[in-house]
Amino acid sequence: MASCWSQKALLHDHLDGSATLVPILPHLFELSGKKYPFNPNGDIQGDMVNLFKDPQIDLVRKFSNTTGIMQSRETLSLVAQNYVCVRAQQGLEYCEATVAPQYHVFEGLTEKDVIE
Repeated sequence: MASCWSQKALLHDHLDGSATLVPILPHLFELSGKKYPFNPNGDIQGDMVNLFKDPQIDLVRKFSNTTGIMQSRETLSLVAQNYVCVRAQQGLEYCEATVAPQYHVFEGLTEKDVIE
């Protein structure tokens, strides 16, 4: 019997490690004034997957490629807006996106600012 189940919810989705960032990653680096560490003409998502699979790199450093560019209200807003649009296009009706706010407070933002 074929399944008619279709996912409508996504729980505990790490926003700062989400594939939803891939299309806007170069723009986020540009907005942050930081050098883009991946080949812009290559497989960005594949590069990210390989980075996260590398056991020689600690988790905080892996996430620093995204948390390091999510440091202003502008970049955080862009990431959140893009996340909601991508997940809606995927047919999801409910998502719980998570971040570690302490990694997004370097440009004068507080943890409360990040969460809001």
